[in-house]
Order: sequence, then structure tokens, then C-alpha cells
Amino acid sequence: EGSSAVPALFAGNGAGGRSPGFYFDVHNDRPADLIVVSAGNTYAAEFRWAENIAALALGQEPLFSPPAADLSRPLNEAWLGSYAWNDVTVTLSRGAQGQVLLTDPDGATVALIPLSDGGYLEPMFFSICRLTSQDHIRCGRMYEGEGFVMDLDRRP
Repeated sequence: EGSSAVPALFAGNGAGGRSPGFYFDVHNDRPADLIVVSAGNTYAAEFRWAENIAALALGQEPLFSPPAADLSRPLNEAWLGSYAWNDVTVTLSRGAQGQVLLTDPDGATVALIPLSDGGYLEPMFFSICRLTSQDHIRCGRMYEGEGFVMDLDRRP
């Protein structure tokens, strides 16, 4: 029986939900009789985790693959400074152990994870951040498409 026994439960091919600090995603693949549920305590930029896990479980090409981390990569000083994000200022600074720290206006700080391709993974939203110019950083999804984008413009 599996997922075909209660198709109305999942309102089509997937359902999702989120609120501050919580992420929940369900992917129902009726033909494969597969249901994947993904839950986490995060503000995830990615909202298709369950669908991606289902593709991997079925031997299909994944929608996205997280890039490889490179913890030995030296800090790129060009990233450091104060940036405008919407109407607030965020700061990128050097941590005590040489990591890049992102601090929001409320003082909440996260360490960015260096990636082998030169970007950083921002762990609060699980977004990939790339320096697009000397004065601009774009953070967004791991795959192309609509959704969360955080554009940071350097402040003087």
C-alpha cells in the first residue's frame, strides 16, 4: 500500500512548512512508492531537500549537490567589511581562528564554511555565498531557480 493508500495526505507531489528556526519538507513519489521527510532546526534557503534525497534514493541525478568544504583554504581578506543587506548592516570579520564570521545587527554571529570553489557556505540559511565584485556578495541557493537571495553591498 504505502503512499498510494493515502494520497490526499500529502496534497500532490510534496508539502513543506517553515517558521523561524524550523524547516519541514515532504516529498511523495507515488509511482516509486516512496515518501521522504526532511526536518531541521534551521532557516534553510533550500526547500527541496526531501525531493533531492528521494532522487538519490532512486538512483536519479540529484537536483543539487552541496559543494565540498575546504577548511584549509586561507581567508580571503577581500570578503571582510561592513555590508548593507536590505535596511540593515551585517559585518564580515576575521575570527580568532582565522575563519570568516558573519554578524547581524542583533549581534548573532555564524562562522562561514570555506568551499573549495572559493565561496562560502552560510550555515544559518544553508546558502552559498560568492564574491561577485569587490563590493558585492550574493548568497543564494545551491541550484538555479527562484527563492532566497541575500545581496550584500559593501558600505563605505
